[in-house]
Amino acid sequence: MINLIDPTFDKFRTEKYRLSVLFRPDGYSLSVLDPRTRIFLGMSDFQLNGSNSIVIASPDTLCQRIQARFREEELLLYKYGQVDVVYASPKVTLVPPGFVKDETMEEYFRFNHPLSASEKVLCRNIPVGEMTAVYSLPSCISRLANEFFHKEVDQCSASILIQGLVKDNAHILTRQVFVNVWGSYFDIIIIQGRKLQYYNTFRKQAADDLVYFVVYVLEQMGFVPAEEVITLTGDIVSDSDEFRLLTQFIDRLHFAGMNELAEFSPVFSEVLVHKYFTLFNLPFCE
Repeated sequence: MINLIDPTFDKFRTEKYRLSVLFRPDGYSLSVLDPRTRIFLGMSDFQLNGSNSIVIASPDTLCQRIQARFREEELLLYKYGQVDVVYASPKVTLVPPGFVKDETMEEYFRFNHPLSASEKVLCRNIPVGEMTAVYSLPSCISRLANEFFHKEVDQCSASILIQGLVKDNAHILTRQVFVNVWGSYFDIIIIQGRKLQYYNTFRKQAADDLVYFVVYVLEQMGFVPAEEVITLTGDIVSDSDEFRLLTQFIDRLHFAGMNELAEFSPVFSEVLVHKYFTLFNLPFCE
């Protein structure tokens, strides 16, 4: 659990601030940016079952806990000028632009994922990479967004993650591999310049799962794992089992930094920025 608010946070001018909300299957994260100075002034992070848990709560249980937490969140006591709301869906399908219409959206989704009665299917165009993300959203998350922020969920975190990585690295012409860990899931992303070469989300039930699929994907793509440079984001740190296992197969691992579009208040000094890469990129991905 993280709760940070800078002493300069002005509760009388929060209508000038921008609130970002990232719902996850295991909790949520919040951040507050002052767009004028481009400085993050506060954040909060709540995980239902603690960090690195492989237990996934039902959507209704998760929403009940989030609803209770939201009523105690100091950052949510104020009205903000702009609010971004995103859901980290583990079920995402990327489709070329122009293919997805309202009547075909669910068909594309069901091609790769099951759809439960408690979910609805949404889609969002991703400005970079020329694609549309088709994803599922628990209905109760949609209700929470309307109750607390009076708006719909804007998009899925896959869109923010891909945009953030491409924008930060578009000037690099060589191939780049990223692994983003979040709770019981992880994403593998491969880009080259402004082109997305690969994206997929995997379920993680043990540390071995992450290593197995990273090596498997790289080999299937025709790469030599030991020769690749892998950039890590999300819930992974240098003293974790996942990191130690990766070092047995990957020689060059490093953690992502934050783009130069924003700065952080001194209260963020203990925060590992790479863990919240998606959250902190959210205000800069329109």
